[in-house]
This record gives sequence, structure tokens and C-alpha cells, in this order.
Amino acid sequence: MNETESREKAERAPVLTAERLQKSFRAGSTAVLVLTGIDMVFREGLCYTIQGVSGSGKTTLLHLLAGLENPDSGQVLYRNQDISRFSRKQLAVWRGQAIGLVFQAYHLLPELTALENVNLPAMLFGQRDAKPGWELLKAVGMIHRSHHRPSELSGGEQQRVAIARALRNDPEILIADEPTGNLDEETGMEVIDLLLSLHKSRGKTLVLATHDPRLAQRGDRQLVLTGGKLEHAGRPFHPSPSRPDSPTVTSESRRERESKRFS
Repeated sequence: MNETESREKAERAPVLTAERLQKSFRAGSTAVLVLTGIDMVFREGLCYTIQGVSGSGKTTLLHLLAGLENPDSGQVLYRNQDISRFSRKQLAVWRGQAIGLVFQAYHLLPELTALENVNLPAMLFGQRDAKPGWELLKAVGMIHRSHHRPSELSGGEQQRVAIARALRNDPEILIADEPTGNLDEETGMEVIDLLLSLHKSRGKTLVLATHDPRLAQRGDRQLVLTGGKLEHAGRPFHPSPSRPDSPTVTSESRRERESKRFS
């Protein structure tokens, strides 16, 4: 990557920001602190990999970023909007439209076909057009399995369907939690290649948690979660200010449009 490309990536507008996030869980009568103050700016169109051992808090962090759990303190900002201020309905709409989730377990509904599983997020918003689902299945190489149910698909095929489902509502942000954890090495690398290809071709911000250092090295920004804090791979990480300089006119118009969607 040349100097101009590096500068352009660094100047991209922030889409998601974590500020001083803390989270603990109860273990009997004891509070176990998992995240001890996470600060991070996630910028448009970049891939962020978060590496950490099992139990380091990767899943907890991703759940906070997606609004699936609430922090004990701190906040998550979507384009400078504090998502904790969203009503329950606003939060559900925001998560359904702005966030695409890919889990280690595929979470496909067993009674639905691959096509029906992909189109389900859109149907929840009253959209009945099946064509986008067909196009996404084609993009992930699963068009020939569109009418098969999950029990008739391999693990790798199910994860491809799950990736297509995550993209169905054209979200800005993809959040993937150990997406290759249930796959063999060869199939896992194929799924990662697909996920990274779609992230780049569709301009999505990708936040991907993994315990695999080889996979982590493929991120534009490579982070390590240890001791409840995020560090840049190889050295302490100092995040950008949570209120960056004004974005370009193109980014600003999109930010204004997105802000109105969930307010």
C-alpha cells in the first residue's frame, strides 16, 4: 500500500466508536471484570481483526458494539449517536439495518430453506422481494443449494448462507465472531476469503474476532484484546479521538442520511 492509500484509509469517517467501555459479570458473589475500558474508532470500509484467547472478552465486546448487551459504563456511538439512547424499537431497527451479524454457530432456522433464511431479515421489515436473496446466494456460491434446508448443507455451506443473510439488508457494518470456529482449516480459509472479498467489494466495515493469528494478520487494523483492554498488535494502541475532524462532503451526506434513519 502506498502513502496516498494509507492516508485515505486513515481519513475515512468513523462509523462506530467505543468510548471507555467496561463490562463485568457475576460469578457467584464475585464480580468478574471482563472489559476494563475499551476505546476504539471503527472507520468506514476497513477490516478490524480482534485477536484474543478464549475468555478474553471478544464476544462480549462484539455484543456491546452490536447493541446486544449493555455496558456497565461507557458508550457505543453510531455516527456520533449514543445507541443507549435508542428506544427498544429504534435499537432493533438500527441493528436490523445497520449491522450484519455472523456467528461461530450458524443460527439458521432448520425449517427454512437457504433462500428463506437469507431473506428472513428483510421479511422482518416487510420486504417480500426474493431477488436480492437469490443474488446474495449467487455471490457466496450457494445458488445451487437455494432450496436445501440447513440439515442438508455442510458446515461451510451453512456459514456461506449465514454470511449472505448478514448482508441481506445491506448493512454498513459486518460483525463476525469466530466465523471459522466450527469449520476445518481448509473450509475455514475459504469462508474467510469469501468474507474478506465481500467486505472489500461492497465497502463494508468488518469487525472480526478470532483466536487465529494468521487470520488476524489479514485485517487493515490488527488488534489484540488482553487484560480487558484493546492493544494494537505488537504495541499499545492509542485510538483516534472520538470526535474526529469533519469528513468529506460525500461522507457527511451519508452520515446525515444515516442519522435520520434511527432518530
